[in-house]
Amino acid sequence: MIQTRSLRWLLGGLVLLMCLFSVDLCFGEEEYLLLEVYVDGRATHRILEFSQRDGTLLAHADDLREIGLQIPGLSNDWTDLHTLPRGVWRIDIPTQTLFLSTDGRITRASRLMIDRGTDTEMHRNVESSTGMTLNYDLLTTIAGSRSGLNGQANLRAFSPRGTLSSSWLGYAGGVPGPYGTNNAVRLDTTYQYADVDTMRRYSLGDFVTSGLTWTRPVHLTGFQLRSDFSTRPDLVTFPLPSVRGSAAVPSTINVLADGAQVLSQQIEPGPFQVPQLPVVMGAGNIALTVTNALGQQVTLTQRFYASSAMLAPKLQTFAFEAGAVRRDWGSISNHYGSAAAFANYRRGINSSFTFEGKVEAAPGALTPGVGGILRVGTLGTVTASASASFGNGHNGQQLSLGAERLGRVFSIGAYALITRRSYTDVAALNNAPLTRSQISGNVGYSTRHFGTFGAAYGAVNQASYYNASLSAQQQPQRTRILSANYSVQIHHVTVYANEFRSIGDGSNSQGFQGGISFAFGSRSSADISGTSDGTAQIAVRRPATSVGQWGYDAYVQTGSFNHQFAEFQHRSKMGFVTGGIDQTAGVMTGRAETQGAVSLVDRRLFASNEIFDSFAVVDTGAARHVKIFEENRPVGDTGRSGKLLIADVRSFQLNHLSIDATGVPIDATIENAAQTFRPRDLSGVIIRFNIRVNRSALVHITDADGVAEPVGSIATLRSTKAAVTVGYDGSAFVADLEPKNELDVVRPDGHRCSVSFTYKPIPGDIPVLGPFRCKEVVQ
Repeated sequence: MIQTRSLRWLLGGLVLLMCLFSVDLCFGEEEYLLLEVYVDGRATHRILEFSQRDGTLLAHADDLREIGLQIPGLSNDWTDLHTLPRGVWRIDIPTQTLFLSTDGRITRASRLMIDRGTDTEMHRNVESSTGMTLNYDLLTTIAGSRSGLNGQANLRAFSPRGTLSSSWLGYAGGVPGPYGTNNAVRLDTTYQYADVDTMRRYSLGDFVTSGLTWTRPVHLTGFQLRSDFSTRPDLVTFPLPSVRGSAAVPSTINVLADGAQVLSQQIEPGPFQVPQLPVVMGAGNIALTVTNALGQQVTLTQRFYASSAMLAPKLQTFAFEAGAVRRDWGSISNHYGSAAAFANYRRGINSSFTFEGKVEAAPGALTPGVGGILRVGTLGTVTASASASFGNGHNGQQLSLGAERLGRVFSIGAYALITRRSYTDVAALNNAPLTRSQISGNVGYSTRHFGTFGAAYGAVNQASYYNASLSAQQQPQRTRILSANYSVQIHHVTVYANEFRSIGDGSNSQGFQGGISFAFGSRSSADISGTSDGTAQIAVRRPATSVGQWGYDAYVQTGSFNHQFAEFQHRSKMGFVTGGIDQTAGVMTGRAETQGAVSLVDRRLFASNEIFDSFAVVDTGAARHVKIFEENRPVGDTGRSGKLLIADVRSFQLNHLSIDATGVPIDATIENAAQTFRPRDLSGVIIRFNIRVNRSALVHITDADGVAEPVGSIATLRSTKAAVTVGYDGSAFVADLEPKNELDVVRPDGHRCSVSFTYKPIPGDIPVLGPFRCKEVVQ
């Protein structure tokens, strides 16, 4: 009995001693597990670390976020899975898998992106070579014994550091022009640089100030810094609708916007989201259909309203401009008014509201203002603004309010602007007439089979102002116009009718026009119309839009005013030319016009059609008459010079050029048959296709007895150390030959020999040389 009791005390002491050294042995063991995780039946394809103790399973908070769980208040330490809201889990021991089930509320939705076919990299490498481009438009007129020449020219120099451009208008001839005989007027001279990484544009010189819908821009000479989204053509700047849903099993979803499919994709079980659906502006419907493996479908319909006048959430734009106001722009080269400064700012607060603000300053006047655009559910948008002016004799206010709804069937809009007291802005300080009140409204109704109806009303009350050109004070003007229109399209024929009426200005003028237009052929169209004053008009045109095309334009008007006009057109690689006659009130006038561009780049002059944005010069080196494709469309060949100018590439976007490899000579090697590039705006880029002439030949080699060298022999050209394998009949294809060449040949049995021969290239062909006897080399 004593021995048993002693044994019990001894065992107890041993257990106590073991507990002192290992707490887990007495109070529960902590076990670490590496488990593959499934969430709501969906494989996460992740293996995470868990800690299990006393029936509790712990996981790192970062790991839970990584597998798509969004849990408010989740700490960064170990988290007990029992604390997950409505979370149930189990472990499958044989497969070492954790199955976690939720109610879907804490699971991050899968984002299904729509492929818009654009490049979305953040850092964009844009290209620009160095050169100059002159755009010109010259019009010559001959009326009786008098002739005249009108012209417009734009000269710009470009480089990777920006563009310097200058635009001019001019007139010369016996008939006085708008600027006087033999005179020229400078329009704008500007240096500008676009930073594609920050989406900002810097301008120095002449420009038009950026503004809001309720401000008035002016011509300014000075400095401008503004946001420029044109550097990111792929960026969606306005709020787009999105759809959300959830699938219990693997399914296929189809999304249609106004009946057009925008997405079809297979999804895993769980919640999903499709952001930024491409839609047409205005009100519309989105249909989401979820189809499971058994063919069962669930369709949800969602209404939306999209407006390009708004900014996407957290997107912002700004502009800061300062300088001197240009007066009489287009009539006088250098006439400046007061100094002025402008600043405006826009920001998308959320998907339903965009904030706007501006401030204008000039000597003696300060005009700040705020406004905004509010999207009212799926009904439309409401705009409002309020600004005030301060200064000596310039204290006043301006208020505006507008609403708009664009619909597929019914559209309506209204806008009102009013100024109080002595409100002014920078434009008014520089003799631009100030609008005291403006009211406008429009309504439109579109049917599927019966055409489109529309009506509009506009009323403008303009204050008196000083006209510098006439050196006279102009009286206040008030204009009110009511108009209506109707059009219907039947196949290729359009029937239209328009009417307007002036109200309350004393003239009681009104007019009606109705007509029919139709297309025939691929480019031709005709229009026949008549007006309420007895005038009839017929116009037939066939524009020359592509290189090599001829076109024409003819117009006849009879009735209260007779007018006839006819011209022919031709567009070539060198430019666009037109010639014709015009008869007005019995006076015959002949006219001829030429439009085009001359560019200096890569030390060469290129004549082309007008270059409004960017262009590319393709260089194929020594290869001539190589066909070039732009976006898989033929655009010309490089001719005898090996160069081709393409005048219509897209700035800040990826452009794709390729060559027709079948047109390259057989003795040439093409290192790059296709290239992509992204040019700066208003600049040119040189795209070089490395087409190298091989100077190659097929050389036949025999031994001293005239027997072909064995297959597998190695022939090495001494000048380049390039080794080639000898094939059947002792043939070896050898490249980079010189007029005199030597080959060292090593036979499969190790014996060596050498052969010497001369080479004369044959353009466009690979000559066959030999056979040449290989002289044995004494080893």
